[in-house]
Amino acid sequence: MSGGRALTLTAPDRAQLLRLAEGSSPTALRARIVLLSAEGLSVTAVAERLGTSRPTVATWRNRYLAEGPAGLRDSSRPGRPRTVDADAVVRTTLLEPPAVGRRWTCRGVASRLGISGATVARTWHEHGIVPFVPGPSASPSYPCWRRGR
Repeated sequence: MSGGRALTLTAPDRAQLLRLAEGSSPTALRARIVLLSAEGLSVTAVAERLGTSRPTVATWRNRYLAEGPAGLRDSSRPGRPRTVDADAVVRTTLLEPPAVGRRWTCRGVASRLGISGATVARTWHEHGIVPFVPGPSASPSYPCWRRGR
C-alpha cells in the first residue's frame, strides 16, 4: 500500500530511474524513493528504509506523479547568480606564486581578487584544491598546493 495515488512505472521510466538511483546524489535518493514506492511500499516504509522523512518521500513521490522522471531533478533556485570567476580563483591559487617564502591562504587569495575568504574556501572545496603543508625536510621549492580528489 503506497498511501496515495497508485504509482506505476513504464519500462523506459524504470530504466531511467534505475540509472538515476546509482550514487549518493540528491537525485539518486529521489529516484530510489520512486522505485520503492512503485514496489508498493508505504510512505512510512520508504522513509524508514532510506533514512529520510515522510514529508520528503511524499514530496518526491508526488513530484514524480506530476512531472515524471524530469521532476526529480533540482529546480533552478531564486536569487542572484554567482558573479565570482571560479577560474580566476583556481588560476591564482595554482599558477600565480604568492610572496616569496609564503603560501596562499583564503584571505590572501581573497585580498588579491577582491572577494571574500568564504568564497575562496568554497571554490577550493568545489574544485578539490586542498592546502599542503610540507614537512621540515621538504625543500623550499616544493609546491605548497595540490589538486585533491
